[in-house]
Amino acid sequence: GIAYISDISVPDRLAKNLGYLQGFGYFLGLMGGAGVSLVLSYVIVGEEEEAGEAGLDTYSTLFYAAYGAGTGLACCSTVTIILLLPESLVEQDRVDLAVAKANPFGFVTLVTRNGYFFLIFMSGAFGWMSVGAGEAVTGGWFLRRFLIADVTYFVTFLVVVWVLSAFGAVIMTGVYVQYLGLKGAIHISYFFTILAGIVLAVAPNSAVAYGSVAVVFFATPVLPTTLAVIMGQVDGTENGALAGAIRSAEALSKLIGILIFGTLFSDFISPFTPASSCVPGTYPASRENDCECGVKTCPNPATLQYEPSECTTGQLSSKVHGKYT
Repeated sequence: GIAYISDISVPDRLAKNLGYLQGFGYFLGLMGGAGVSLVLSYVIVGEEEEAGEAGLDTYSTLFYAAYGAGTGLACCSTVTIILLLPESLVEQDRVDLAVAKANPFGFVTLVTRNGYFFLIFMSGAFGWMSVGAGEAVTGGWFLRRFLIADVTYFVTFLVVVWVLSAFGAVIMTGVYVQYLGLKGAIHISYFFTILAGIVLAVAPNSAVAYGSVAVVFFATPVLPTTLAVIMGQVDGTENGALAGAIRSAEALSKLIGILIFGTLFSDFISPFTPASSCVPGTYPASRENDCECGVKTCPNPATLQYEPSECTTGQLSSKVHGKYT
């Protein structure tokens, strides 16, 4: 998609057209897929779930139906591209397909052509690394800190993010580029991206976290504007190779981000028991304590001393004062 849009777009329209691709093609596509799954779930599972083996059989049917629908949509997309989508390159710029010329490392010489191009490409790679980290960490953080086990609210959270991202990419990309220029659009988008991360990290409750998602609307143009700068470094005959390099770097960078930050996050939320010094000598008469997760209801039979409760969500556990549990 990136290569095709780059082929058919004039330079001044490239960022805006990539915004349309990102907003309507990607995020609304995610919502459409989620909508199909919801319809299938309602038809197959119904409003009331069956218990026991029958319930498991129902979800097995739902699983195959959902993936079957996804495969069908993918096939429709493939047929549409092959039969209806016209060639984007003029005939003299096309090259014959030759397996002998295939080089999985050919993108290295492409992106290291000059220092400026390489730095732009690597900035995108680090950005995708942060996206991978966010996808791995934000979901777990939101579920553990605010929602505990209620996945429904987290799905709602994702849908809100997708909607704002879709319309933010379509609307704000053009606005930023028109009034700030391409590089200015990248700068302001990164500012809002960082702001969204900070607000989500320090949000004291789920209401603030949901409200802060509105910042995503102004941050989403970071991707189409960055891609426009990267794709603008080559001519039309190399768009396909560069787009492939971008997607490969995106997948690898996201994987690295998930591995690094997902591992760090799992350690961050590991259960722990605070030091017993958080229980004052006047407890339980004062009913006050500095333990992150409160104090156990009954004292230790061996020592007759009250002990702090284990924090089941690690360092994300909120501080509780004056509670026995």
